[in-house]
Amino acid sequence: MGRTQENELESAVSIALDVIARGKQGTNLNAFVDVVLTEAAEKTKGSGLDGAAQAADDALIELDRQEAEQRKAIRRKRILILEAAVRQHMLRRDAAAVVELIERLIAEEHATERPAWHLGFRVQYDEYRIEGEDKGLNFSLEIAIECARRMIATARDSDERGTAAILLGTVLSRLGERESGTAWLEEAVNIFHAALEEWTRERVPLDWARTQNSLGFPLRTLGERESGAARLEAAISAYRAALEE
Repeated sequence: MGRTQENELESAVSIALDVIARGKQGTNLNAFVDVVLTEAAEKTKGSGLDGAAQAADDALIELDRQEAEQRKAIRRKRILILEAAVRQHMLRRDAAAVVELIERLIAEEHATERPAWHLGFRVQYDEYRIEGEDKGLNFSLEIAIECARRMIATARDSDERGTAAILLGTVLSRLGERESGTAWLEEAVNIFHAALEEWTRERVPLDWARTQNSLGFPLRTLGERESGAARLEAAISAYRAALEE
């Protein structure tokens, strides 16, 4: 037997002895692990090397399954707690906190890097907007507003910024129509103007026209509350521009 073969044999013997020793000692960490190590040791002593290797392979598969189940269980718990947190912050009437939690829920439920642009997030926006409009719930509109703000904050291009601005401006207009002040309406006007910078007439004429039509609403509402005619004239101009396309 050559020196290389002797070294290989010594190494194999060392590994086998280590396997047997570990099987006898156990780990005191987990009964499942101890059973696997004991089985591998017994098969190794009996020259059942293939069986010992198979036992280890099967154990790894089982551990992967257990780990996946644990991850699912933790995920379910996290979702339930997030949903509970949403309800609590709704009671506190903290729209920004509610939307932050909604975004976390979407990220938990779907594999997405931008939860604010996932379809599920848009569904949440629509549900709160419709609830606010149909049931007269201003806080629901405030949640929809915060949803749209998150979409603007995470938009990547002109089309996304334009889309999010329209969504935001629409709800701002609805809320501004209900309240006596003008802050919501003024913000809606500014947001629609920002949308027009993203959705230019040359690039997307139909979207530009739709934005002009949307702009006309808060301008008209402001004009009805002010003594001057400037806002009403601006509203008329916006509506006319919308009809040009």
